[in-house]
Amino acid sequence: MYSYYLWCLLVLLYTRISGSESKTDYYHELSMARLTAPTAISNDSLFGYSITYVPKNKRLIVSAPKASFIGEIYNCDIEHQDCMLMDHAFTSQTEDHYSWFGATVKAGKDFFVTCAPRYLTIIKKVNGTQSRCYKYSSASKHFRPDNLNIVYDKTVKGPEERLMNSYGWSMVVAGRNVTVGGPAVYKGRVMQYSDIYLKSVRPTLIYGQELESIQYNFGYSIAVGHFLRDGVTSFAFSTPYGEVGYGKILLYDEKTKKWYSIKDNTIDRVGSLYGASMCSARLERTRSALLVGAPAHAADQQYDVGAVYIYTFSRDSSNMKLQSTVYGQKDGSYFGYTLASLGDLNGDGWDEVAISAPYEDDDRGAVYIYSGKHLLTKSTKELTWLQRIQPEGFQAFGLSVSIIDDYDENGCNELAIGAPNNNMVVVLRCMATITFRVQKLKPDKEKLRSTSTTGPLFKFQSCIDIEYPKKLKHIYANVSVTIAIIHQNCKLKNATDNSGTVLTHYIPVHVLYNKTTKYCRDVTIATPLEDTYDPLVHYKISMTLHDDPRNHSVFNQSRVVMSDSGDTSITDSVSINECSGGECIPKLYLYVKLSFPPSYVIGSSKTESMNIKVGNSGDVAYDACFYVDVKGVRIKEWPRSCNWDDGRDGLKCRPLVLLRNNTAFDNDLIVLDTQSLRSNDESVKVNVALFNRCDGNVSKTFTKVIPLLTDSTGVTVKGSTTGGDVVNVTKDNIDFTGKQVHHVYSIHNNASTTWVNFSMIITLKKQPYINNYTRNIEDVYDCTEFDETNETYLAKCIVNILKPNRKIEVILSINLPPKTLGEFLKVAGAPVVSRLEIVLGKDTKSYSIKSSLLLYNVEVPLWIIIAASLVGLLLLIIIGFILHECGCLKRKNKERLQELKRNVRRQSMRRTMLLRESVLNSHTIDTRPLIEKSDGRNNVQSGQDMPPQAPHTAQAQIEPNISQYDTPDQKPKLTLLDSDFVTIIPEQQSITKACSSTVAPKPTPAPKPTPASPPNKMINVDSTSGSQKLNKISADVILGGLQKNISNQ
Repeated sequence: MYSYYLWCLLVLLYTRISGSESKTDYYHELSMARLTAPTAISNDSLFGYSITYVPKNKRLIVSAPKASFIGEIYNCDIEHQDCMLMDHAFTSQTEDHYSWFGATVKAGKDFFVTCAPRYLTIIKKVNGTQSRCYKYSSASKHFRPDNLNIVYDKTVKGPEERLMNSYGWSMVVAGRNVTVGGPAVYKGRVMQYSDIYLKSVRPTLIYGQELESIQYNFGYSIAVGHFLRDGVTSFAFSTPYGEVGYGKILLYDEKTKKWYSIKDNTIDRVGSLYGASMCSARLERTRSALLVGAPAHAADQQYDVGAVYIYTFSRDSSNMKLQSTVYGQKDGSYFGYTLASLGDLNGDGWDEVAISAPYEDDDRGAVYIYSGKHLLTKSTKELTWLQRIQPEGFQAFGLSVSIIDDYDENGCNELAIGAPNNNMVVVLRCMATITFRVQKLKPDKEKLRSTSTTGPLFKFQSCIDIEYPKKLKHIYANVSVTIAIIHQNCKLKNATDNSGTVLTHYIPVHVLYNKTTKYCRDVTIATPLEDTYDPLVHYKISMTLHDDPRNHSVFNQSRVVMSDSGDTSITDSVSINECSGGECIPKLYLYVKLSFPPSYVIGSSKTESMNIKVGNSGDVAYDACFYVDVKGVRIKEWPRSCNWDDGRDGLKCRPLVLLRNNTAFDNDLIVLDTQSLRSNDESVKVNVALFNRCDGNVSKTFTKVIPLLTDSTGVTVKGSTTGGDVVNVTKDNIDFTGKQVHHVYSIHNNASTTWVNFSMIITLKKQPYINNYTRNIEDVYDCTEFDETNETYLAKCIVNILKPNRKIEVILSINLPPKTLGEFLKVAGAPVVSRLEIVLGKDTKSYSIKSSLLLYNVEVPLWIIIAASLVGLLLLIIIGFILHECGCLKRKNKERLQELKRNVRRQSMRRTMLLRESVLNSHTIDTRPLIEKSDGRNNVQSGQDMPPQAPHTAQAQIEPNISQYDTPDQKPKLTLLDSDFVTIIPEQQSITKACSSTVAPKPTPAPKPTPASPPNKMINVDSTSGSQKLNKISADVILGGLQKNISNQ
């Protein structure tokens, strides 16, 4: 189905692309002719400032008003693209003044008129401007100038002002009538030649009381047409300044000599140059429309964008009324600077209009072609141009625009556009148009409904009406016609695409050559043999122009383009059926069977189904369908004959076979998801609507409502207290910590119904020893209402959903603060009572929990303490025994330690004896260290700081003569070296001679020190070395200790 819709989209896109016209251009830009002056002229000559065309001579007249100071006019041959300078009939001016000869040129059938509005002359001995105007009559391809008389304004007071004028800035020719404007002097003037063919014709001054209020620039622009009356010529004169700065248009009825004004201060703003350009165009049947340009119009935040206003006659006001406005698109473009009516280019009976914007796109300029019909029938937002002309390499392109009356004689007017800044004029050829109007498909009555093996065939005629250019003798166009149908089952016979839905054919050349006004082609639509289909076939017919002449560089007047006014594309539908009367009237019946029991309990089944059968006892039902709408339950599955319709929020089903007479279609089962039903669902409603045609009226209906029941018998509420119904409270709880009691409720759903959004009410009886309570937070229920009475705390909750075979737990944590329970527990147990209640429809289920608080004293008997102590002592003994058996408490180096002790003792005795002997004899003592280290093998090693030396080298020095000191405090003190162990002189050495310190000892020669040994070092007793530190010990204390040791031994 989705592929079908995609296919339809592609068909529409194809037909839109192939059937739409790529261009709407009517002027052939690739063959554009460029006209320039024959001789070199100055860049500021403004060649092309004004342009006109003389039909009799087929000559284009181009002016260059600043060439050679005076101004020049050129006669240009369009076919050969060359121009010839024309003579003028007055003497040259001084070089410091331009006459602007050729400021405006306007042509009649066989003449043209031009003026020199700034011609300088002497008036009352004062230089002043006095225009000169000339009429050039045709003589074959050459023109002869005739001087025209000038009218003078006698209404002004001063003779100088009366004699000065500036005629020739604007001009219009209507048959023999020539009207010339001179807006530059005084208030502005307009003169009119009633019959330009008369010799010595004298102009008349157009004047009226309505002109008294005008301040400046009357006659700035002039237009002529049938504005006010059918067949009566009227003139329109503009003044861009008006009375107070707003532009104003004055209409003059030539027959009644009455004046009418167009002024609306809301139209434009001051300075918009409203009325700077005007033209008439045939936009109505009998009267002319007036187009007024305001090239300096600008909205807020814009400048000089430009606008054009379109006026038509209003019978209500008997005056011209504004109908629509066209606005420029770009700042500084001066859109509406020049206006020109091009005549009917596309054959719709309305004149097309050219509007120039000469300064658009950084002064490049552009010219827009608009459909006259669209100017009045489309809104400003909808309006678009037909063609935009902007060739490369030009400046101020479109400053002047003029039509060339059917130069190629193909029925449309050519266009001349001036670019004075480039001293150039371009000519664009107009391409004739052919108008096609596609007709709707019409049944071929004679060949209607022929049969075939694949299904019925239906034949139609596709016709096209053709309108040809009147003047064009030979016509060439390569046009194709594409017919595309949009249908899921029907196909086009002899289709030209793979899908079988598009047929393209070309209009034969002889049809256009013979100018046949109606062309028809048979179209056959094939239908399926048995499958159902919609008898309404939508189609689109479109036309495409191939070998487009706009893409050719050479212009060929016989090549035509398709007019935009025709109907080159049409969309419609046709009915194809087998009924002889034209319209089929089937008689359908409907049968619906549901699997629901009479009383359906929600959750009793996962799915239910429905079966639909459609039959026919009448004419063929081509587009029968039925809609299935089920409320209250989701449609889970549907057969391939059905599709979901978002617009109806249900199923749209079509029979898979064509329902002819006495046939039926049995639709497959439609499955309903009853598992999705909830307790709040009240019923299931089934609606089936049968249609003879899907877009027609209802033929049959079926409606049934199935009531739904709920099952709450399996829903239970239970509860308990954490730790039991009796809650022990200790003295510590009473005095310090308080107590928390937990009531746990559980809601079990063992029924088949899924319950949703049912009420749950929690109550807690108030007690003096209850402070507050909290609940566990779960997503399945929400508590939003809380209340409190004199006896209870109350919470109202909503349980969101409780599915079958699921449960919900609600835990109440009740807080019992300290200092509140004691007096209640002394008398009897304190109760804590809560209740949970749920409401399931009309059924209510509840459960209540009561907990009793009892005082619990903790006392340990004496025998338990004694038994625990004995068990602990026994464990210590066992652990000690195990450690002893493992060797953890044994001394592993006991023999080595005892040997070390004996060595220390021997060394200590020996050194004591040597020290004593050294003191008595005033000799140096043994220099070996008092502390020796054992290597662990009963070998003693000397300290690391002692170098090898003689066995009796002194370690410490004491003054040799002790008797020289008077007091014991002055006795010499012994300074000991650092050592690790202090040894005792061995007791076998005799030191008896050390008893008297007053007897001078016998000098004993000291052994020579070892050369490598350092000098004896005296160490102060306060110093420390290594890990052992020795206190200061005086020499007499040491001696006293030795004497005591000897006496003991």
